[in-house]
Amino acid sequence: MRYYDYFKHNKNENKIFKTIPLKSFQKKLKDDEIFIDYFNSGFSHCLIITNSDTKFFRLDDKIRDETEKIDKSILSFDYLSFVESGDALFQILFSKIKLNKYKRIIVSPQYFLEVLPFECLLKSKKNCEQNDYRKLDYLVKTHEIEYCLSPLFFRNSKPKSYDFEISVFTPNFPKTFSSLPFSKLFAKKVNKEMKGKIFDGKKADLVNFHHNSSTILHLNSHSIIDNQNAENSFILFKNKRLNVSEVKPNRAKLIVLNTCSSGNGVIRAGDGSEGFLKSFIYKGNPTVMTNLWAVDDKKSNELFYSFYKFLDEGKSTVMALNSAKRTAIEKAINSKSASPYYWGAPRVVGEEINFNYSTQGFVLYLILFGSATVLIFIMAYLYSKKKGDKRMSNYHQNL
Repeated sequence: MRYYDYFKHNKNENKIFKTIPLKSFQKKLKDDEIFIDYFNSGFSHCLIITNSDTKFFRLDDKIRDETEKIDKSILSFDYLSFVESGDALFQILFSKIKLNKYKRIIVSPQYFLEVLPFECLLKSKKNCEQNDYRKLDYLVKTHEIEYCLSPLFFRNSKPKSYDFEISVFTPNFPKTFSSLPFSKLFAKKVNKEMKGKIFDGKKADLVNFHHNSSTILHLNSHSIIDNQNAENSFILFKNKRLNVSEVKPNRAKLIVLNTCSSGNGVIRAGDGSEGFLKSFIYKGNPTVMTNLWAVDDKKSNELFYSFYKFLDEGKSTVMALNSAKRTAIEKAINSKSASPYYWGAPRVVGEEINFNYSTQGFVLYLILFGSATVLIFIMAYLYSKKKGDKRMSNYHQNL
């Protein structure tokens, strides 16, 4: 039996269908992982794959309406509507799956499900009567959520790790766009604590972005996304706009687009969305992080700082983002601060990778500490020897 992305194939491209031997695909999955491929062919369907089994079924037709409802409820902070749609969507998507057997859920969403934040779904209505976002039974509290652009892109190479080298871009904007003060503070914090490079103001241009050698390129900016014509979408740099078709290859292993709705685009059944996410991945960046909606400057930068701290601790990109989201909920000072609006937008897609930050720093620390210790002992020895020689000289003179 072979598995292929028939419904996700772009019919406008004259390409031969790529097929995947099902057994080979299943070998990529661990015992505690489940891969769920959602697609639409007039109706919504779901293909479930574990390392030992497969299931296929059609989803309830209410799924699209509920997806629209949860999106509106998140953006409007409508607690009751969010609880209803969050619970309803979980039942539609996962009621036929025994999720307790799995720690990680890998989803390959398509069509309108591409803009659904799966982490925000509610496993139950437990504690919902408390009217407190912090107490809700979010899926992310108990499971790692991983996103896959397509099964064809899933784990085709061994897990990789790279040196932690980050460049943060914070351009200035025309008066028609609001300033992003917390993005500037974020850049300074990353520069101080993680030895990141800052490209601020005039330096935050496309030339420095495209020709940057850092393994992580983090952009804090504004973007305008046209869901009807991808070519009208753009991200602001210094006195210049980056359009979808103008994305160029670069050396970064992780691209972070912390701009409003950077993960959205023109959505077509079968083809997936056309936007910046696909553009960067198709240009060779293995991992890309985007936002599903217009984000809050302060809260989004707090979450991304937390994300990088978890990367520093050795967590992978997938685990670090999930951990950052759980932390945002746990540390929220009140109910509204724990709303999915503040933590549900960022999504990482592509290869799951690690960065060597702490290890390098620790080794450097040991080298410096060891060198300093040896130097102190040598100086102490020489000083002691000098004093001893002086005392001996005085002793002979007295004789």
